[in-house]
Amino acid sequence: MISNVNDVKTVNTLAILNVLRSVSQATKNMVSQMTGLSVATCNNLLNELEAEGKIMACGTMTAPGAGRPAKAYRFNERFAFILCLYVFEEKGEESLSWSVCDLLGQRIAGGREIAPVDETYILQTVKRLLRENERICGVSFGFPGYYCDQQIMTCGIKKLIGCDILKDLEDVSGVSVYIENDVNAMCAGLCETSPVYEDLVLLAFYKGRGPGAGLVSGGKVLHGSSSYAGEIQDLVYPEPLDTLLLTHDGTIRACAAAAVAASVFINPTAICITGGALGEEDIPAVRELLAASIPQRHIPALRYLQDMEEYYFKGLCAKPLYDIRTGGNVHVQTGKHT
Repeated sequence: MISNVNDVKTVNTLAILNVLRSVSQATKNMVSQMTGLSVATCNNLLNELEAEGKIMACGTMTAPGAGRPAKAYRFNERFAFILCLYVFEEKGEESLSWSVCDLLGQRIAGGREIAPVDETYILQTVKRLLRENERICGVSFGFPGYYCDQQIMTCGIKKLIGCDILKDLEDVSGVSVYIENDVNAMCAGLCETSPVYEDLVLLAFYKGRGPGAGLVSGGKVLHGSSSYAGEIQDLVYPEPLDTLLLTHDGTIRACAAAAVAASVFINPTAICITGGALGEEDIPAVRELLAASIPQRHIPALRYLQDMEEYYFKGLCAKPLYDIRTGGNVHVQTGKHT
């Protein structure tokens, strides 16, 4: 509920920023028409936003139906940045990948560092990247596992189990911090990229490590009451999971068992398979096993997705960008990352 003048101003400011975020440029009168706010209100707020650097003047333009050219404004997507990073382990090799994204979710810098990963290494890397990019207003961190009761409960990188990574990242950064399971972040990225994935299950089977899943219903990632949703390594399989994953055929059967469980409980329109342990050529075998357990009309479409890195980063960006679009001010901490 809007309760005071400051609340009204915040809502109006958000409306203007979101309009300018959605178009390449607009005049004061165009902003007024698109937001429903008065020209006078738009004029005052546009002046404030320009002075703060959140929008920029970009010459003049003639609006449809208007006479003389008027001053035009555009959203300044580089007023602040978001740091997205994730840790990964495969076949005993650990790595940390990172991207700096602007306020439209576009990647402007990034890298991957192969090194032994522990909490100290992550925090030192974040501090270094914050020093190099002082206008970062949020940090989003992805990892293979789940976070509950203020600690990482399971993780593909064992040294992170028991860490309160959320609090520790907040302490070293001084900005808003978001953390997300790796497969959930990929699901969020898929939803951002294409609306066809409104009801989706993503099954990730990697070589040399346990599987994971992300569940999407109505376009929203399902985390569950304690962030445990999608931890399919704890499903009951036809044989012990560790045994199944030793062979290619066993991995197909494990994937099919997870697909059956997902189909029964979520009834998705599509199940996407990724991770590298299986390939496009394995989809028919998974489909055949799925058909042996589920009536034909309820079998979801099966798709194989090979490269998930872009979806991963889009998913990590999605939550901080949503909060910025709906929550108002962007707070940037500078000069404190030593």
